Amino acid sequence: MLIPEHKALFVHIPKTAGQSVENFMLKHLGKNREKDGPGYLLRYNPNPEKGPKRLAHLTAKEYVKYGYLNQEQFETYFKFTIVRNPWERMLSFYKFRGFSSLIGFNTFINRYLPEYFEKEHGFFKPQTDFIFNTQNELLVDFMGRFEQLNADFSIIADHLSIPFSQLPKHNRSIEKGIVSKKSFLLLQKHPKILKHLNFSPQKTLPYQQAYTDASRKLVNRLYERDIDLLGYVF
Repeated sequence: MLIPEHKALFVHIPKTAGQSVENFMLKHLGKNREKDGPGYLLRYNPNPEKGPKRLAHLTAKEYVKYGYLNQEQFETYFKFTIVRNPWERMLSFYKFRGFSSLIGFNTFINRYLPEYFEKEHGFFKPQTDFIFNTQNELLVDFMGRFEQLNADFSIIADHLSIPFSQLPKHNRSIEKGIVSKKSFLLLQKHPKILKHLNFSPQKTLPYQQAYTDASRKLVNRLYERDIDLLGYVF
């Protein structure tokens, strides 16, 4: 999200409270997402030469690569992001994508996460791909953490001279007791899920209790760079 009024750039990593940040900024600016969102790169992009389909999830370096900022602007803008525990983030993906209405969490991790990681890499790629370069240098000025969201965002708001008390909650990954529309779409996309259906309500557990040793190791392997550079432990 480009915020030219404050000469700021928010790198929105999926499933890290990014929509809450965007909506807070839009409200502060007196803007409407549907009407004014495109001016802040919160829009669909039909031109592959100008970036991915969803500009809201541009990586830090893509703002320059695709011409939304020049290098001088990029260096002078205040760049910030929010990161999240990789294992907890996968649990959020599981709920958000509708899998929690159909199959168990570890089935999702072991059977479907590797495919999503490869084929939908723009959404499932490591968080570090958004904010580090290939030399492992951080490209943003402030990296807040989901685990202390309001405390860290208060630092961001203070830097931007914006009044702040608490971020609104949007786009939350809530477990459902019924099969959602997303779940029906998943069945169409992955008919083999029928072999593993489990309609028993999935208990809300701390992420540490949701994993088996095998699924934990799989996330360790796919998101090793996140774990190392962001400093998270299981």
